[in-house]
Amino acid sequence: MPLLRIGGVSAHMRAALRACRISNTAQLIDATRSPEALRALADHCGVEPARLARLVDRARLRQVQGVGLTYASMLEMLDINTPERLSTCDAGDLARQLGELNRREILVRRTPGEAEIERWIEGAAFVAGGRRETGTGHREPKSRPHPGE
Repeated sequence: MPLLRIGGVSAHMRAALRACRISNTAQLIDATRSPEALRALADHCGVEPARLARLVDRARLRQVQGVGLTYASMLEMLDINTPERLSTCDAGDLARQLGELNRREILVRRTPGEAEIERWIEGAAFVAGGRRETGTGHREPKSRPHPGE
């Protein structure tokens, strides 16, 4: 997906990323697989690492099938800005929160229903690839329960 389709990419950021041979979200995500790689790319492009990290999070959230630009923005308004966070949500609670947000802000004609959000949650778990947030922005492998548990 082109970087323009994830939103929040300034012309300066787009030009800096293009100079680093990054023109789409797959390249961006691949180039920032570790915190060290993200910092190195941010330094090379002359952008703040936190700003680049937010862009990467948005790109990863947009990888979830069904989460378009507007829904991604709505999720971010609810502080759900990574696939890892989305994968831990309760579909019913999130449907209610999105409905309330849309009633206040009128962002979309139709808010997603619980079944659609459940598919997002499943897709987010797949995109997250078994990773979880550590609270520092660093993602670590998620521990898997023992088969007997």
